[in-house]
Amino acid sequence: MEWFFVLAVAVGVGVFVYRLTAGGELDAEPGLPATGDPEPDAGPTSEPRAERTLEAPEGYIPVSPGGPSWHARLGGAMGLVIAVAVGAIALAFSLWALTSFVARLVSDAGGGAPAT
Repeated sequence: MEWFFVLAVAVGVGVFVYRLTAGGELDAEPGLPATGDPEPDAGPTSEPRAERTLEAPEGYIPVSPGGPSWHARLGGAMGLVIAVAVGAIALAFSLWALTSFVARLVSDAGGGAPAT
């Protein structure tokens, strides 16, 4: 029965953490202009653009123009689910252990027989 309580608290904490982290969803993706905003370089220009060449810094990771594949999304989602589940279980178990420890301290404080 004790493990059912720990599991229930772990699920509750996991749902709470998920709601805290994924609760505020954005309308637009980060880095993209919001709808209705003009792009900074939009419109005709009278002067030709000068081509700039940039050197890639050390440790540069190239970014693909397309979105992530479903493999990458699934891997990221599974990693997030596993991390939240492990954290919730660890938190629930530590809260259970702490309350059990405090309950034993309080029960032993009366000077009665030691709890077995």
